[in-house]
Amino acid sequence: FIVIAQGSGINIDRGNEELLLSMEYLKDVLLLFVGTGDAIPTLKKLALDLNLEERVLFIDRMPYEKMMNYTANADLGISLDKASNLNYLFSLPNKIFDYIHAGIPILASQLPEVSFIINHYQVGNIIEAIEPKEIMKGIENMRSKSKHDWQKALSIASSELTWERESEVLSDFY
Repeated sequence: FIVIAQGSGINIDRGNEELLLSMEYLKDVLLLFVGTGDAIPTLKKLALDLNLEERVLFIDRMPYEKMMNYTANADLGISLDKASNLNYLFSLPNKIFDYIHAGIPILASQLPEVSFIINHYQVGNIIEAIEPKEIMKGIENMRSKSKHDWQKALSIASSELTWERESEVLSDFY
């Protein structure tokens, strides 16, 4: 079971440390961190200290199309931003749309905009607390379903959440 956390913002206060710590409780799960960010050095040290280096892999930033190959082959996308500031609280990370367009369900934290997308389209689950055991429970819960169980909802979301459709809204606004 492959879990991915991707992006150029793998940063502190975005739940990545807790995600890595959840791997202590998960068996037969591979965690991929794909991208860059200020949390990467700490995460690499933590993976080494916990002897998780075979189940937690770090893949450097790469062109978008290549990154999406990793994403499309994952079983679950993760977005665990904390509401530590207004920017994070009201964020809607690009990776949410990347996961949807790659056809993988999402496990995310309770941020308003992220929760709205996930709940409206039924493309994943929201966890209440960004703590290792809660993340583990969230992953196990989603792992109990097949990736294919999410496909209809992901397909609908993917067809509706496009730049072509959003540009019409922006154009009407202007």
